[in-house]
Amino acid sequence: MKNHKQIPKLPWIIGVSCPEFTFSTASRARDIAPFILAILPAPGPSCTYMYTQWPPIQRVARRAFPPDVVKRPKPNVHHLSRRGLRPPACFGLQQGTPSKYVSQVSKPMSGSAVIVGAGQGAAQVAISLRQGGFRDPMAIIGAEPYLPYQRPPLSKKFLSAPQTIENLFLRPQAFWRDQDVTLQLGTAVAAADRRRRCVTLTDGRELAYASLVFATGTSARALAIPGVDRRGVHSLRNIEDVRRLRTELDSARRVVIIGGGYIGLEVAAVMRSEGRDVTVLEAEERVLKRVAGKTTSAFFDGFHRDKGVDIRLNVRAAAIAGGERVRSVRTLQQQDLPADIVLIAAGARANDELAAAAGIRCRDGILVDQTARTDDPDIYAVGDCTRFPSPRYGRSLRLESVQNAIDQAKVAAASILGRTEHYDPVPWFWSDQYDLKLQIAGLADDHDCEQVIGDVAARRFSVEYRKSGRLIAVDAVNDARAHMMARRRIAEETAAVEMAIES
Repeated sequence: MKNHKQIPKLPWIIGVSCPEFTFSTASRARDIAPFILAILPAPGPSCTYMYTQWPPIQRVARRAFPPDVVKRPKPNVHHLSRRGLRPPACFGLQQGTPSKYVSQVSKPMSGSAVIVGAGQGAAQVAISLRQGGFRDPMAIIGAEPYLPYQRPPLSKKFLSAPQTIENLFLRPQAFWRDQDVTLQLGTAVAAADRRRRCVTLTDGRELAYASLVFATGTSARALAIPGVDRRGVHSLRNIEDVRRLRTELDSARRVVIIGGGYIGLEVAAVMRSEGRDVTVLEAEERVLKRVAGKTTSAFFDGFHRDKGVDIRLNVRAAAIAGGERVRSVRTLQQQDLPADIVLIAAGARANDELAAAAGIRCRDGILVDQTARTDDPDIYAVGDCTRFPSPRYGRSLRLESVQNAIDQAKVAAASILGRTEHYDPVPWFWSDQYDLKLQIAGLADDHDCEQVIGDVAARRFSVEYRKSGRLIAVDAVNDARAHMMARRRIAEETAAVEMAIES
């Protein structure tokens, strides 16, 4: 054991620990610098350096380190490397420090990365790791037999005009081969063993990992009503779902869709454009309630009705009737709606069972911090399956969007590579229905004021949502410019409030 001066622990601390010794202090820079600089260059087991962005500690850190090591309020791994020092294994805080000042970075690990899931987030983690210089083995494990592919077109163009599957692929087979990414497709992970640091596949094989990433996405939310297992009842989450639906549509005239969200209305638009009779059952008082404001909901409700869609609000399905095959949908109001096809589009749930079984904390999604790390420092999660803290919105969020999958995946890759990037996005979403493009920036669910910009009758307008005077969300219909400006404006206004709170 190395000899060192015992320094008493104080409430606000900077500390360093490794298997050989531990110390902590918050008092004087001259006590900190010799220990930090002595430990970091040392070979052998990785060390942990506890660092806070709490302003008083920032000032201590600035005095403790040479200028080229700490040039900003948080440690800079690039400058540490330039000095020939070993990047620290973890930046974080001891218990008792306000959580809003936490900053974590994990040292690049020598060993393989295993990514569970093969969607947009999984693909982006692999791409960003290779772009960032990760040279160790990497595997993507996907239950479907297809290369990683984009899912938004499934309820839009791929459903309306079936194309070759290759058009959905994010990258061709040759890309993954050239990047030396092993694709384990058509199989799934049965269990993750954190103690042994490996995952077991459903075929019995085991893959060891140094870094594990869950990118498991979501599944269609099941309805607990009789008859959901009858032939002709569908959900729409993957390529095979679309194939089964398209096959049966050839002989179907009447379509009942349970759910008036993005997928429900997108499919309604496709089905109505093909001349089918379409009924949408929405349990809430308006369509798109979870994602858009009243003005936007009313516009899309009216547009679909004008196209001939029968939209029934405040109506819940009670049962799906028929024999072996669906015949009708019975509502709680005792109405029987004839149906050849029933699509259940009542939302999605996070695929967090595998992580929960491994002892990872979950709550309607895998819980991660702003660096996409779970409560296990070697395990990360990205995309629709995660729930993360958002200082910008003052609560934890679980987002289902391409933007979230891509951007959070980049942050996870940065963490694995040893860089600090905090994820707190301005979310954005889009939906294509008929010749309408709805683009949403931000989250409007707790706004106290809304303003319509443009001409609703001309089908080109935006709706701005504010809370306490600041812009928090914008719905834009056929107005890409308003959407792009909104993303920048929301980021600026919410960041200004966030900085004011922290100062």
